[in-house]
Amino acid sequence: MNILLSFNELGYSRAKEALITTGETAIQTVINEYLKLNIAPLETMELATLFKNPVELIFDKITGGQLSLGGIAVDKQKAIDIIQKPKGYSDFIALIGSTVKGLSEKLHQPGNFAITPDNIADYFELDVNQVKVKESVYIEFKEAFKSYAKSDKAKQSFQFANDVIDAFKKSGLVFHNDNNSLGSFINELVNSQLGQPMTVNNETILKFNR
Repeated sequence: MNILLSFNELGYSRAKEALITTGETAIQTVINEYLKLNIAPLETMELATLFKNPVELIFDKITGGQLSLGGIAVDKQKAIDIIQKPKGYSDFIALIGSTVKGLSEKLHQPGNFAITPDNIADYFELDVNQVKVKESVYIEFKEAFKSYAKSDKAKQSFQFANDVIDAFKKSGLVFHNDNNSLGSFINELVNSQLGQPMTVNNETILKFNR
């Protein structure tokens, strides 16, 4: 069983807020502009397609997917070129491009994964023209900001760190001067056993007990 060492609540809150204020808001703007085209409504599962290939999606919405004129079969790309586009079409296609670029640049999440047309449906869903972040994403992100002790050595270090902390509490000595010090100490001690430098050391502790 893995032991939870710490949870970066601030990091998680910022990521969650970014998803809503940056991602959800930007995508909702695209949906609102789509509605102004006055063509067939978007289906729930078409969110990814809208960002991957808006030109073909809009063509299919206008024509119902028909590829014939007067009973004569027409190449789809040629049909897309000659069909009359709805008012605001060019601006809408441009908006899709700028939104995709903005999301990929601004919305980097845990693991440095940017929101792209390929994964947009993994993060967001469409419900009657309303965009919202999937609940499963919040759970996934929350885990990304947690740190666990997994190896036996890490678990032993975790127990030792807690013993040290308890000893400090019982002695009445000050361990550190910030609210995250105990969690930081546990993290640092465990990481030191995994080959990473430990920055919480005796000098740091003694500084606040002179």
